[in-house]
Amino acid sequence: MNTTKVSFSIHKELLRSLDALASQAGSSRSTLIEEAIRHHLQRIKAAEFSRQIAEAYADGLDEDERSQLAGMKRKAVKMAKGKKW
Repeated sequence: MNTTKVSFSIHKELLRSLDALASQAGSSRSTLIEEAIRHHLQRIKAAEFSRQIAEAYADGLDEDERSQLAGMKRKAVKMAKGKKW
């Protein structure tokens, strides 16, 4: 992986906690920061994806979607009862 050095300011207490965690984990400060940023960005992307899905379905289902949903529910009931679908 291609890395780049960066410089930023951080509260002393947070840095102490970060260093203690890195020591416990047998990892580097940089690795922990990178993992934290990666995790945070994934959460932001997941939240945006959820928002887009909610927005897409905010107006409810159209007739075709309602029909498909009803069919999926029927199949799910048959599967739950152990019947071949």
